Amino acid sequence: MLYEQDLLDGKNKKLLEFINPKKQDKILVIGTGVYPKIEQILFEKYGCKKIVSGDIEKVNIKNARKILPELKFVRLDAQKELEFKKNSFDKIIFTDVLEHLKNQRIILREISRILKSDGKLILSVPKKRWFNVFSPITWVQHEREYSEKRIKKVLEKNGFKIKKIFVGGSIFSLFNLWLHLFYKYFLRKLHPELFFRKQIDVSYKTGHRGKGTDIIILAKPFSD
Repeated sequence: MLYEQDLLDGKNKKLLEFINPKKQDKILVIGTGVYPKIEQILFEKYGCKKIVSGDIEKVNIKNARKILPELKFVRLDAQKELEFKKNSFDKIIFTDVLEHLKNQRIILREISRILKSDGKLILSVPKKRWFNVFSPITWVQHEREYSEKRIKKVLEKNGFKIKKIFVGGSIFSLFNLWLHLFYKYFLRKLHPELFFRKQIDVSYKTGHRGKGTDIIILAKPFSD
């Protein structure tokens, strides 16, 4: 299990501001990842128990079920129709996934379908910056990156209006990524801490007025 200081980094604190979690919320997390960080925060710190979290990787689901057996983890393919009924969720958390998908329209239409008319979509995507050309993730995993204007257009085209937007992160995230890969593939071990944790966290307190590396958005369906 991760310690609270590892879970509550600057980005997650900003996400929580946008989520504004309530115990009674029915929440869907799209993209569990290798560790269910936001799920653990919502469950342990805010008492949210109606959480469903999905990921395409079976190993991620298996790991998450061991860490948080109290919650529901399912296999989910964001490039196909989701097996949830219309108007199922109060809040949908969709962070660092959209940029990996070849067809972004499918999942956004599905989110619009299963989110309640007064529900909230909390989304984060990477901001397109010149120094991203030095990021292996950009070349190997990302289908696209975004400007504020581009993500706004994508969301509006698929039935959402932006209520709040924040740009955080810094070039230190890129430095940290390369050091992480060095530890993982050359030293054959994982470093438990972010090397540039302080600098990265500060960027999520102050914002970057159009710069930064991450765009965080709170959006609602047009029908609201």
